[in-house]
Amino acid sequence: MSWQIEAEYLENCNCEILCPCVTSPVMKGSYDRCLVPLVVRIARGQKDGVSLDGLGFVWLVDAPGTMSEGGWRVGIYLDEQATPEQAAALEEIVTGRAGGVPGIIGSLTGELVGIKHVPFEFTPGGNVWSARPDRADDDHQRRAPDELEPAHRQGPEGRRQRRRLRLRVGQRR
Repeated sequence: MSWQIEAEYLENCNCEILCPCVTSPVMKGSYDRCLVPLVVRIARGQKDGVSLDGLGFVWLVDAPGTMSEGGWRVGIYLDEQATPEQAAALEEIVTGRAGGVPGIIGSLTGELVGIKHVPFEFTPGGNVWSARPDRADDDHQRRAPDELEPAHRQGPEGRRQRRRLRLRVGQRR
Protein backbone atom coordinates (compact mmCIF):
# COMPACT_ATOMS: atom_id res chain seq x y z
CA MET A 1 0.00 0.00 0.00
CA SER A 2 2.25 2.80 -1.15
CA TRP A 3 1.14 6.32 -1.84
CA GLN A 4 2.59 9.73 -2.60
CA ILE A 5 1.07 13.19 -2.54
CA GLU A 6 2.39 16.64 -3.44
CA ALA A 7 -0.20 19.17 -2.36
CA GLU A 8 -1.10 22.68 -1.35
CA TYR A 9 -2.04 22.82 2.31
CA LEU A 10 -4.04 25.39 4.23
CA GLU A 11 -5.02 25.50 7.87
CA ASN A 12 -6.70 28.21 9.87
CA CYS A 13 -7.11 27.51 13.58
CA ASN A 14 -8.98 29.58 16.15
CA CYS A 15 -5.87 30.66 18.09
CA GLU A 16 -5.51 34.40 18.64
CA ILE A 17 -2.15 34.78 16.91
CA LEU A 18 0.13 31.90 15.97
CA CYS A 19 -0.89 28.42 16.97
CA PRO A 20 1.70 27.27 19.53
CA CYS A 21 1.37 23.64 18.43
CA VAL A 22 3.46 24.62 15.39
CA THR A 23 6.47 25.16 17.65
CA SER A 24 5.72 22.78 20.54
CA PRO A 25 3.30 19.87 20.73
CA VAL A 26 2.87 20.32 24.49
CA MET A 27 1.87 24.00 24.47
CA LYS A 28 -1.78 24.92 24.84
CA GLY A 29 -3.52 27.11 22.28
CA SER A 30 -5.55 30.23 23.00
CA TYR A 31 -8.69 28.29 23.96
CA ASP A 32 -9.73 25.06 25.67
CA ARG A 33 -10.67 23.60 22.26
CA CYS A 34 -8.74 23.94 19.01
CA LEU A 35 -11.09 24.23 16.03
CA VAL A 36 -9.22 23.91 12.77
CA PRO A 37 -9.85 22.89 9.18
CA LEU A 38 -6.86 21.19 7.57
CA VAL A 39 -7.36 21.60 3.82
CA VAL A 40 -5.38 19.74 1.18
CA ARG A 41 -5.57 20.16 -2.59
CA ILE A 42 -3.52 17.51 -4.34
CA ALA A 43 -1.36 18.79 -7.20
CA ARG A 44 0.08 15.36 -7.97
CA GLY A 45 -0.51 12.12 -6.18
CA GLN A 46 -1.25 8.45 -6.41
CA LYS A 47 -2.02 5.44 -4.29
CA ASP A 48 -1.19 2.01 -5.66
CA GLY A 49 -1.26 3.44 -9.19
CA VAL A 50 -4.59 5.29 -8.77
CA SER A 51 -4.13 8.96 -9.72
CA LEU A 52 -5.29 11.52 -7.15
CA ASP A 53 -4.24 14.58 -9.17
CA GLY A 54 -6.44 17.64 -8.65
CA LEU A 55 -8.58 16.20 -5.84
CA GLY A 56 -9.09 17.79 -2.43
CA PHE A 57 -9.97 16.80 1.09
CA VAL A 58 -10.51 18.46 4.45
CA TRP A 59 -10.02 17.29 8.01
CA LEU A 60 -12.34 19.29 10.31
CA VAL A 61 -10.74 19.00 13.72
CA ASP A 62 -12.12 19.72 17.18
CA ALA A 63 -9.19 18.97 19.52
CA PRO A 64 -8.15 19.77 23.07
CA GLY A 65 -6.26 23.07 23.46
CA THR A 66 -3.10 20.96 23.80
CA MET A 67 -3.51 19.01 20.59
CA SER A 68 -0.94 16.35 21.48
CA GLU A 69 -3.31 15.07 24.18
CA GLY A 70 -5.28 13.31 21.44
CA GLY A 71 -9.00 12.66 21.66
CA TRP A 72 -9.66 14.72 18.53
CA ARG A 73 -13.12 14.75 16.96
CA VAL A 74 -12.59 14.66 13.20
CA GLY A 75 -14.96 15.03 10.29
CA ILE A 76 -13.61 14.35 6.81
CA TYR A 77 -14.78 15.87 3.55
CA LEU A 78 -13.64 14.21 0.32
CA ASP A 79 -13.90 15.76 -3.13
CA GLU A 80 -17.05 14.43 -4.80
CA GLN A 81 -15.29 14.51 -8.18
CA ALA A 82 -13.31 11.44 -7.15
CA THR A 83 -14.21 8.22 -8.90
CA PRO A 84 -15.13 5.32 -6.59
CA GLU A 85 -11.57 3.97 -6.95
CA GLN A 86 -10.05 7.39 -6.15
CA ALA A 87 -12.44 7.91 -3.22
CA ALA A 88 -11.43 4.55 -1.73
CA ALA A 89 -7.74 5.44 -2.12
CA LEU A 90 -8.26 8.89 -0.55
CA GLU A 91 -10.20 7.40 2.34
CA GLU A 92 -7.38 4.95 3.08
CA ILE A 93 -4.91 7.86 3.18
CA VAL A 94 -6.91 10.49 5.10
CA THR A 95 -8.12 8.08 7.79
CA GLY A 96 -4.48 7.17 8.45
CA ARG A 97 -4.89 3.50 7.50
CA ALA A 98 -2.24 3.89 4.78
CA GLY A 99 0.34 5.30 7.22
CA GLY A 100 2.51 8.37 6.82
CA VAL A 101 1.60 11.80 8.24
CA PRO A 102 -2.15 11.08 8.12
CA GLY A 103 -1.42 8.07 10.31
CA ILE A 104 -0.28 10.49 13.02
CA ILE A 105 -3.57 12.39 12.71
CA GLY A 106 -5.37 9.07 12.86
CA SER A 107 -3.54 8.13 16.06
CA LEU A 108 -4.69 11.40 17.70
CA THR A 109 -8.31 10.91 16.61
CA GLY A 110 -10.67 9.76 19.34
CA GLU A 111 -13.85 10.02 17.26
CA LEU A 112 -14.28 9.97 13.51
CA VAL A 113 -17.51 11.94 13.15
CA GLY A 114 -18.00 10.88 9.55
CA ILE A 115 -16.81 11.00 5.97
CA LYS A 116 -18.80 12.92 3.39
CA HIS A 117 -18.30 13.43 -0.33
CA VAL A 118 -18.97 17.06 -1.22
CA PRO A 119 -18.30 19.65 -3.93
CA PHE A 120 -14.90 21.11 -3.19
CA GLU A 121 -13.74 24.65 -3.96
CA PHE A 122 -10.11 25.65 -3.53
CA THR A 123 -8.95 29.08 -4.69
CA PRO A 124 -5.22 29.78 -4.33
CA GLY A 125 -4.96 33.14 -6.04
CA GLY A 126 -3.89 36.70 -5.36
CA ASN A 127 -3.34 37.71 -1.76
CA VAL A 128 -6.02 35.51 -0.24
CA TRP A 129 -6.54 31.76 -0.36
CA SER A 130 -9.87 30.20 0.28
CA ALA A 131 -11.23 26.70 0.52
CA ARG A 132 -14.79 25.57 1.00
CA PRO A 133 -16.31 22.15 1.08
CA ASP A 134 -20.01 22.68 0.40
CA ARG A 135 -21.80 21.54 3.57
CA ALA A 136 -25.27 22.85 2.79
CA ASP A 137 -26.87 19.43 2.99
CA ASP A 138 -24.40 17.97 5.46
CA ASP A 139 -26.08 15.68 7.95
CA HIS A 140 -23.08 15.68 10.29
CA GLN A 141 -22.74 19.46 10.32
CA ARG A 142 -24.60 19.36 13.64
CA ARG A 143 -21.93 17.12 15.12
CA ALA A 144 -18.87 18.80 13.58
CA PRO A 145 -17.83 22.19 15.01
CA ASP A 146 -20.26 24.83 13.77
CA GLU A 147 -17.64 27.55 14.14
CA LEU A 148 -15.49 26.26 11.28
CA GLU A 149 -15.98 28.60 8.36
CA PRO A 150 -14.22 28.49 5.00
CA ALA A 151 -10.50 28.82 5.64
CA HIS A 152 -8.68 31.93 4.47
CA ARG A 153 -5.03 32.83 4.94
CA GLN A 154 -3.36 36.11 4.13
CA GLY A 155 0.32 36.62 4.79
CA PRO A 156 2.03 39.63 6.37
CA GLU A 157 1.80 42.89 4.46
CA GLY A 158 -0.91 41.45 2.24
CA ARG A 159 1.41 38.86 0.70
CA ARG A 160 -0.03 35.49 -0.11
CA GLN A 161 1.01 32.74 2.23
CA ARG A 162 1.64 29.52 0.32
CA ARG A 163 2.41 26.27 1.96
CA ARG A 164 3.46 23.25 -0.03
CA LEU A 165 3.09 19.96 1.72
CA ARG A 166 4.94 16.96 0.42
CA LEU A 167 3.86 13.67 1.85
CA ARG A 168 6.53 11.52 0.27
CA VAL A 169 5.56 7.91 0.59
CA GLY A 170 3.40 6.28 3.19
CA GLN A 171 3.39 2.56 3.70
CA ARG A 172 1.35 0.54 6.09
CA ARG A 173 3.40 -2.02 7.92
